[in-house]
Amino acid sequence: MKKILFAACICIVLAGCSKQESKQSYAALLMADGKDYHAEGLSEKYSLGKELGRISNKVDASVKPSHNFWSNYLDKGTVLYRAKEEESVILVKKGEKIEVFKAAE
Repeated sequence: MKKILFAACICIVLAGCSKQESKQSYAALLMADGKDYHAEGLSEKYSLGKELGRISNKVDASVKPSHNFWSNYLDKGTVLYRAKEEESVILVKKGEKIEVFKAAE
Protein backbone atom coordinates (compact mmCIF):
# COMPACT_ATOMS: atom_id res chain seq x y z
CA MET A 1 0.00 0.00 0.00
CA LYS A 2 2.83 2.37 0.88
CA LYS A 3 4.52 1.67 -2.46
CA ILE A 4 1.35 2.56 -4.38
CA LEU A 5 0.92 5.78 -2.41
CA PHE A 6 4.58 6.67 -2.93
CA ALA A 7 4.33 5.95 -6.69
CA ALA A 8 1.19 8.10 -6.93
CA CYS A 9 2.95 11.01 -5.19
CA ILE A 10 5.94 10.72 -7.53
CA CYS A 11 3.63 10.79 -10.57
CA ILE A 12 1.87 13.91 -9.30
CA VAL A 13 5.17 15.70 -8.66
CA LEU A 14 6.56 14.74 -12.07
CA ALA A 15 3.37 15.85 -13.83
CA GLY A 16 3.58 19.23 -12.11
CA CYS A 17 7.24 19.68 -13.03
CA SER A 18 6.73 18.88 -16.69
CA LYS A 19 4.44 21.83 -17.36
CA GLN A 20 5.56 23.51 -20.58
CA GLU A 21 5.11 27.18 -21.28
CA SER A 22 3.18 27.85 -24.44
CA LYS A 23 4.50 30.61 -26.64
CA GLN A 24 1.56 32.49 -28.03
CA SER A 25 1.58 34.70 -31.05
CA TYR A 26 -0.73 37.70 -31.05
CA ALA A 27 -1.97 39.89 -33.88
CA ALA A 28 -0.49 43.40 -34.03
CA LEU A 29 -3.49 45.69 -33.59
CA LEU A 30 -4.33 49.35 -33.23
CA MET A 31 -7.56 51.29 -32.88
CA ALA A 32 -8.24 54.57 -34.68
CA ASP A 33 -11.45 56.33 -35.69
CA GLY A 34 -13.35 53.76 -33.61
CA LYS A 35 -12.16 50.95 -35.90
CA ASP A 36 -9.78 48.04 -35.41
CA TYR A 37 -6.74 47.84 -37.69
CA HIS A 38 -4.40 44.86 -38.03
CA ALA A 39 -0.81 44.80 -39.27
CA GLU A 40 -0.27 43.58 -42.82
CA GLY A 41 3.52 43.89 -42.83
CA LEU A 42 5.91 46.15 -44.71
CA SER A 43 5.03 47.53 -48.12
CA GLU A 44 6.18 50.02 -50.73
CA LYS A 45 2.71 50.06 -52.30
CA TYR A 46 1.47 53.02 -50.22
CA SER A 47 2.72 56.54 -49.58
CA LEU A 48 2.33 58.62 -46.44
CA GLY A 49 -0.64 60.97 -46.40
CA LYS A 50 -1.75 63.30 -43.63
CA GLU A 51 -0.75 62.65 -40.04
CA LEU A 52 -3.64 60.98 -38.24
CA GLY A 53 -2.33 61.04 -34.67
CA ARG A 54 0.02 59.28 -32.28
CA ILE A 55 -0.29 56.12 -30.23
CA SER A 56 -1.32 57.28 -26.76
CA ASN A 57 -1.17 53.93 -24.96
CA LYS A 58 0.50 50.57 -25.54
CA VAL A 59 -1.42 47.68 -23.99
CA ASP A 60 -0.21 44.14 -23.39
CA ALA A 61 0.23 42.04 -26.54
CA SER A 62 -2.60 39.72 -25.47
CA VAL A 63 -5.07 42.63 -25.12
CA LYS A 64 -7.25 44.00 -27.90
CA PRO A 65 -7.00 47.82 -27.94
CA SER A 66 -10.28 49.39 -26.82
CA HIS A 67 -9.68 53.13 -27.29
CA ASN A 68 -8.64 55.33 -30.18
CA PHE A 69 -4.87 55.49 -30.67
CA TRP A 70 -4.18 52.47 -28.47
CA SER A 71 -2.10 49.55 -29.74
CA ASN A 72 -0.87 46.21 -28.48
CA TYR A 73 2.14 46.44 -30.80
CA LEU A 74 3.20 50.02 -31.47
CA ASP A 75 5.02 52.07 -28.85
CA LYS A 76 3.46 55.11 -27.24
CA GLY A 77 4.20 58.19 -29.35
CA THR A 78 4.39 56.31 -32.69
CA VAL A 79 3.05 58.58 -35.45
CA LEU A 80 0.18 57.22 -37.57
CA TYR A 81 -0.45 58.37 -41.15
CA ARG A 82 -3.36 57.87 -43.51
CA ALA A 83 -2.38 56.25 -46.82
CA LYS A 84 -2.82 58.57 -49.81
CA GLU A 85 -4.02 55.68 -51.95
CA GLU A 86 -6.62 54.12 -49.66
CA GLU A 87 -8.67 55.63 -46.82
CA SER A 88 -8.95 52.33 -44.92
CA VAL A 89 -5.17 51.97 -44.57
CA ILE A 90 -3.00 53.43 -41.80
CA LEU A 91 0.76 53.63 -42.20
CA VAL A 92 3.63 53.73 -39.73
CA LYS A 93 7.12 54.81 -40.75
CA LYS A 94 9.73 52.29 -39.59
CA GLY A 95 13.08 53.78 -40.54
CA GLU A 96 13.12 53.74 -44.33
CA LYS A 97 10.23 51.28 -44.53
CA ILE A 98 6.47 51.66 -44.16
CA GLU A 99 4.35 49.27 -42.09
CA VAL A 100 0.75 48.83 -43.22
CA PHE A 101 -2.33 48.46 -41.01
CA LYS A 102 -5.66 47.65 -42.65
CA ALA A 103 -9.12 48.10 -41.21
CA ALA A 104 -10.63 44.87 -39.92
CA GLU A 105 -13.75 43.78 -41.73
